[in-house]
Amino acid sequence: MAEVRGLSASAAQRRAYFHLQMAAARLRAIADERCLAAVGVTAAQAAVLFVIDRTAGTSQRAVAEALRQRESAITAMVGRLTRAGLVERSPNLSDGRAWELYLTVDGRRALERIEVELAKLNEQMDRAVGADHVHRFVDDLEALAALET
Repeated sequence: MAEVRGLSASAAQRRAYFHLQMAAARLRAIADERCLAAVGVTAAQAAVLFVIDRTAGTSQRAVAEALRQRESAITAMVGRLTRAGLVERSPNLSDGRAWELYLTVDGRRALERIEVELAKLNEQMDRAVGADHVHRFVDDLEALAALET
């Protein structure tokens, strides 16, 4: 077998990062498909809705930090969600450059439908690898998300 930077080909093929990326891409595609079918938003836009719901009146900067995204990407998503009638912006009284973000009534309804679809996906993952394993894996993912560069 050929070596890849000191790893045999079979070891290189089993590296965690590669498999994590492959699984994440597949799960993101499934979540996108379900969120789009349910309410017309992507999984990334749904994540923005979840953050705004959790912290009503939050800023775009805070949403970007919570989701570890560039603020420009969140600004574009918030714009689409606002045009779709799911989010409303209000001027921040203490910072004239910032906006406070809130879900609209339609935004709350959309989030409820998204939660149903994502619960189905979570059940599917539980069946695929076992609920106990998923719970341990979530703990592991949280530890990986906290890694420093």
